[in-house]
Amino acid sequence: MRSRLLLVVPLVLGTALAGCGTSREKAAQELRQVLTQAEKAPRSEQTIRGWPEKFCSLSPGLGRFDVQEVMGRPTRTVRDSTHNQETWAGLDVRLTVRYDDNDRVRRLDSTGKAKIPCVARRSG
Repeated sequence: MRSRLLLVVPLVLGTALAGCGTSREKAAQELRQVLTQAEKAPRSEQTIRGWPEKFCSLSPGLGRFDVQEVMGRPTRTVRDSTHNQETWAGLDVRLTVRYDDNDRVRRLDSTGKAKIPCVARRSG
């Protein structure tokens, strides 16, 4: 799925920016829709059950793409003026990675009923 996204994103942006009758704003909106659809794609129970162990291998300072390489695509991404985070949620687990302004892991949080084999860690 990640490779599909990597192919779709340039296609959407390239088409819009090449002057095919759409504005940059529309291209950005289409890109957001593609990314939102990818995040909403269902995850298997096996994938979700593997998240806690993978989450525990993360540490402050890792980059966003390194996190996604380990965890897979998030179920939710929030990136605005007050939040910069990704969440993996399903079954009885909710794992959140909070990033600093340079897209480096600042904090790891977990909530839910599932047992997480590590304790939430914070940097600085």
